[in-house]
Amino acid sequence: MKFPPGKAERLDRDGRKETQKLEELLDLMSPSEDSVMIDVGSGTGFFTIPASDRVPLGKVYAVDIQEEMLDILREKLVRKGNVETVLSTENSIDIEDSSADYAYMGNVLHELDGDGTLKEVYRILKDKGLLFVLDWKKGQTEGGPPTEERFTMDEGKKIIESTGFKVEETREWGDSHFLIKAKKVRH
Repeated sequence: MKFPPGKAERLDRDGRKETQKLEELLDLMSPSEDSVMIDVGSGTGFFTIPASDRVPLGKVYAVDIQEEMLDILREKLVRKGNVETVLSTENSIDIEDSSADYAYMGNVLHELDGDGTLKEVYRILKDKGLLFVLDWKKGQTEGGPPTEERFTMDEGKKIIESTGFKVEETREWGDSHFLIKAKKVRH
């Protein structure tokens, strides 16, 4: 189930940057100032806006399948010239092949219908480009989707690897999330 635009204010709630360790994640990604990044499932810009500050000479594509979410984000982007919003579908993201250095999917993996989005991310990333997937742990946590919609970290790893990525690292990420770092490799 997709996150409903009617609850979009929850995406910007107090404390989320700390519990999901956003700055630590951006440090781990370590983009250069001219990197190109994709935020898949960007919502209202929780990741997009801080990422755009890290790549002032680069670009961040904010990708979402819900126009309402992108509309909210666009209102926040008055002074951000390095962000482009992209309306997508599950199986099509209108971004050029091999054009991005990094992709981020925050709380999106459990919402995907099939592997089309991951295949599109693979296509868009440059060779050796990195994918970072942050998602809800399986089981009871404070907040988040119903437990039956979640994956274990191992299940998430298998889903990502099934689309051609090589998982380089998995780790617990705070009390309620896991993080998977994967690389695009040619087969």
